[in-house]
Amino acid sequence: MDRPPSIMIAIGVPHAGEPDEDHLDRERGDDGGGTSVAEKRIRRHVESLNREGPVHARRLKLYATALIHMVDAHMHRDPHAFEQAVEEATDCLHELLTHGGNGGPK
Repeated sequence: MDRPPSIMIAIGVPHAGEPDEDHLDRERGDDGGGTSVAEKRIRRHVESLNREGPVHARRLKLYATALIHMVDAHMHRDPHAFEQAVEEATDCLHELLTHGGNGGPK
């Protein structure tokens, strides 16, 4: 006689004292504050945008554009354009760091 197909669902329960998958904090930093370095930097940019408005927005856009130029030059294998884009990105990042947004002086 054929038996009907069956299915079993097993649910494991974590043992006491062992962290379960839902409570692992893999995406966060190890700084004890529960906030990653990336999240802290983004928050600083948000604060700078709120405080400085268009001035900080312009700095962010210039840096983003410089990074795009750097990637484009690399993809086109243009060493001269790449070198210029690296200098441009460095200058823009320096502006961001020295005028807040990433922990620099405000």
